[in-house]
Amino acid sequence: MNPTTAIFIMNDTVRAVNVSFFLRISQAVAEKRGYDIEEYTYKTLDQSVKVDDLVVVPTGEKDIFRVGKVVEVDVDIDLEDTIQYKWMVQKVDTTLYDETIAKEKESVAVVMRAERVKKRKRLRKSLTSLSKEELKALPLSHITEE
Repeated sequence: MNPTTAIFIMNDTVRAVNVSFFLRISQAVAEKRGYDIEEYTYKTLDQSVKVDDLVVVPTGEKDIFRVGKVVEVDVDIDLEDTIQYKWMVQKVDTTLYDETIAKEKESVAVVMRAERVKKRKRLRKSLTSLSKEELKALPLSHITEE
């Protein structure tokens, strides 16, 4: 018997999940382009793991940790095969990262808006040689008093 599959007999809550390491593009795009997608099966006791979760898993002979994407959960495995199944370390909680990216996007939008206002004021100031009537006569011009 494969010792790494014995836990599946002893514990009904152990799950097998398939993890892919090709994260830069979607699986559909990778397949369309003919790329090989590295996909491996890991054991986990985490019942909350679902497809598209990012997870940390040990890889290779030295168990170097890598982040992968769950592509399938509750995978059926052959308890007699010779594959040495490893344990998933944990899910990656991207909550703080996602919040930070959203806040940065919002902050950059405010800065860019302020920069546009500053440039508009500078350009209007440089147009002071024209009278208000001349400015208003320009096509698409709509100047409000400031």
